[in-house]
Amino acid sequence: MIVQDPLLTLPHAVAGVLPWLNAFTVSVSVLTLALFAHLAAVYVAWESSDAELKDHFRERAMHAAVCIFIAGTLTIVFARGNAPLVYEGLTSGHVALGMHVVTAVAGLGGLWALWRRRWLAAVTAAAAAQASFLVWGWAWSQFPWMMPPRTPSPSWPRRASRSSSYWACSVWAR
Repeated sequence: MIVQDPLLTLPHAVAGVLPWLNAFTVSVSVLTLALFAHLAAVYVAWESSDAELKDHFRERAMHAAVCIFIAGTLTIVFARGNAPLVYEGLTSGHVALGMHVVTAVAGLGGLWALWRRRWLAAVTAAAAAQASFLVWGWAWSQFPWMMPPRTPSPSWPRRASRSSSYWACSVWAR
């Protein structure tokens, strides 16, 4: 009996999106959104000359920092089931622990700076350092694979050729 892969029977547009709809990818999206909201709020608070506006965006930046912590934690939890190679990179080894520590220190330093209204420290610690450490930690967790190889299956060549992610990465890598 030949088992038909359900993804191959769907229209290409739907089949290309379905693998990306899981808790891990949604949590990564929320983490990214919270990080950019935090960056924007910190920079607007720093640049503003109006005290009321400064305090308003300071509060938003602190809320976004809490969202970054929650979304980051959920991303690690959901990676275990949906992205085991990323989970392994995020949780194993001294580099992973070091990246979590420096990111946490930058985030807590940024919260302290926002709380104390130390705008320059908030911009450098919270915005620049924390965002940078998150991006570098994410890249390190995926090392050495940008896109890990798929496990072979009977439909692997057809599925791989239809995968827009693999196509885009193979074009970019050339």
